Amino acid sequence: IGTGYVYANFNPQIKFTSNDMNGFVYKLALINPEEPQDASIETSMPRFEGQVTYSGESFRVWTGAFQQAVSVTGVQAFDYDMQGFDVGAHIQVNGFGLTVNYTDTTGIGADGLYGGSINDADVDATQWFFEADYTLDKTRFGISYGEGSQDSRAADAAIGLGSAAEVDNELTMLFVHHQLSKQFRLVGELQDYQSDVQNDYNAIILGFQFDF
Repeated sequence: IGTGYVYANFNPQIKFTSNDMNGFVYKLALINPEEPQDASIETSMPRFEGQVTYSGESFRVWTGAFQQAVSVTGVQAFDYDMQGFDVGAHIQVNGFGLTVNYTDTTGIGADGLYGGSINDADVDATQWFFEADYTLDKTRFGISYGEGSQDSRAADAAIGLGSAAEVDNELTMLFVHHQLSKQFRLVGELQDYQSDVQNDYNAIILGFQFDF
């Protein structure tokens, strides 16, 4: 999140998913809107999202978009939109896989979180990542790299907005997943994180995932 990925925000929603039409599937959703907590907010409409996916024998491509209007009330009232689009693809050849995705947003910022602050209003940002992996029997080895970036924006005293700085977040990761059973997976990761606004870190992560 914020290093190539915009958080999905799994709010209450109504979603329609089409049947598979020779590889094409589309989804349309009305989602409970986000309300930044640092101001009085009115959101009269839901967040709108849509996605189209096409899958072939060894690949999948997709594109999607979202939009939500936000009204800031009070003495310095103003309106702005959270909106964006993404495009991506996954290719699988024998045991090798490659995934790439690019997202362009307005009103979210480099942290990749919907509605974090009204100070993200009119901030243009991008998220992108790539991941390459190889699967051998029940074990998957991989490497990924992602960036989350935002452009600077000047303060607007007329509506009470402070300035927004130019920000870059980067995450490089090596990982291994081993599927012990259908439900139980072991996970190991090496991470290197760098940011203009957060503390940099290196991490070794060991864990497991159990699905039931």
